[in-house]
Amino acid sequence: MSARPVRRGAALTGRPAFAAAAAAAAAGRGCSPKMAAPPGEYFSVGSQVSCRTCQEQRLQGEVVAFDYQSKMLALKCPSSSGKPNHADILLINLQYVSEVEIINDRTETPPPLASLNVSKVRT
Repeated sequence: MSARPVRRGAALTGRPAFAAAAAAAAAGRGCSPKMAAPPGEYFSVGSQVSCRTCQEQRLQGEVVAFDYQSKMLALKCPSSSGKPNHADILLINLQYVSEVEIINDRTETPPPLASLNVSKVRT
């Protein structure tokens, strides 16, 4: 599957991804903290995306969480320390993203969450 870029002024209709909102943020407003998006558009957990920030930094990883109201995206990326079996989690404020590219859109249901040991969390 080829990557699908979403750039300034690009329209995205009928896709279950929040990339249209990132494009809306970029269209005419640059990287200002004002962002509007149609309800029901979101990033699918497990999708691979690439983002370009206002500082022209390219961030790429797997979507692990997305909050529509705050426009925050959590990406799982390879560890910056290079350690195997480790990963970096990046929290990205989409109000400051100028471009989003969906590399691989996951359409199936994500796996269930791992169970937590609540007694360890409390201590």
